[in-house]
Amino acid sequence: LQKQIVAQQLADQTNADAKAKEAVVDANEANVRQLEAMQSFKSLTAPFDGVVTARNVELGMLVNSGGSGQALFEVSDLHRVRIYVQVPQSFSAGLVPGMKATFEMPQYPGVQFDATVSHISKAINASSHSMQVELQADNTAGKFFGGSYCNVHFEMPANPNLVTIPSTALVTSNQSTQVATLDGNNKVVLKNVQLGRDLGDSVEVIAGLSPSDRIINNPPETLIAGDTVR
Repeated sequence: LQKQIVAQQLADQTNADAKAKEAVVDANEANVRQLEAMQSFKSLTAPFDGVVTARNVELGMLVNSGGSGQALFEVSDLHRVRIYVQVPQSFSAGLVPGMKATFEMPQYPGVQFDATVSHISKAINASSHSMQVELQADNTAGKFFGGSYCNVHFEMPANPNLVTIPSTALVTSNQSTQVATLDGNNKVVLKNVQLGRDLGDSVEVIAGLSPSDRIINNPPETLIAGDTVR
């Protein structure tokens, strides 16, 4: 064309034909890559080192490519396990990431294992009034299995103002709940208290008493403030 040997129309037709054939080559190469990818699906490679915990395919079954069919395998990495616990709202304030805990499993009676709080949802379930907490535990020995149940014991930090007294030490009335204590002169002092959890034969006192107070167990009804006690 530059030497004016061929016409412009012939040159344009030739260039268009060359581009069309290049497009056909590209399409064929894409088809080859697709077929190679489909051939590579014959070999399944797990994305991480683990154990096949479920197999939903057998020899001779037809497996279609693409779509959202059933998973062929399930692989679990059990070197480290997650434990999900629903913690009652009353105990949620003392939970922080990094807190240590222990748990027991039915298949290992009397054996306790260590776990660590890793995540806290910070949201209370409206129906159960509990908060989901995630713990992690080392499973190098392979003793824990996916989907297992366990009982978790949290090592909650102790409240320095929380004391536990016998339930029989309470003096109840229509207005308040009191505990009979002794001062330095062995005189009776009735203190109003605020109760926490009822533990059956004992009860938690969250306000009104200190660990150093001396209390009277099973006080008689005739006992009044100011009485001297031997």
